[in-house]
Amino acid sequence: MVESVWVIGAGGHGKVVAQALIASGRAIAGVVDENDELIGTTMLGHRIQSIDKIPIDALALIAVGDGIQRQMVAEKLNLKWQTVIHPSAVIDPTVDIGIGCVIMAGAVIQADATIGKHSIVNTGASVDHDCTIGDFSHICPGARIAGHVKVGFQALFGTNACVIPNVSVGDNVVIGAGAVLIRDVESRSTMVGVPARRLHADESS
Repeated sequence: MVESVWVIGAGGHGKVVAQALIASGRAIAGVVDENDELIGTTMLGHRIQSIDKIPIDALALIAVGDGIQRQMVAEKLNLKWQTVIHPSAVIDPTVDIGIGCVIMAGAVIQADATIGKHSIVNTGASVDHDCTIGDFSHICPGARIAGHVKVGFQALFGTNACVIPNVSVGDNVVIGAGAVLIRDVESRSTMVGVPARRLHADESS
């Protein structure tokens, strides 16, 4: 029997998550969202419903790219959280993947890596050996994280970002698209450039 999974989130990321579920041999039970403007429209042939329509015992997956929002949904709803791994992803048998994770097409995760709950390893991204990725993190498409990197809670690695081996990254850190991280980063930092430097508050406006 094919398992049917509810998709929470009807944006662009939701579409890719839904396609990954289908590719992995599962079915879409329904699609829900908190955005009133999306209710009643369709995503991949499924009518989008209000999030309060999801059954209380549903198998579900949070298909939202933003880590803060994923955490809010996970803490708000007590559902049977699922993990989806696209069949084209390459995952070493020793990898530990938490509940609610999404591993997209072409992703590679190497030996003894740990991926925290409700995290995303997006299209074509790689996480090398002995890395630890914290809960609610997002490794964006094409990002590369080398071996023995430790990443805290709710980190975001932008598209094509690179991290050299043995670096530690704190909680709530953003590594900008294309940045090359060559040193440890403290929590609540935004790093940009090659090599990556900290973006100060007065530079973000």
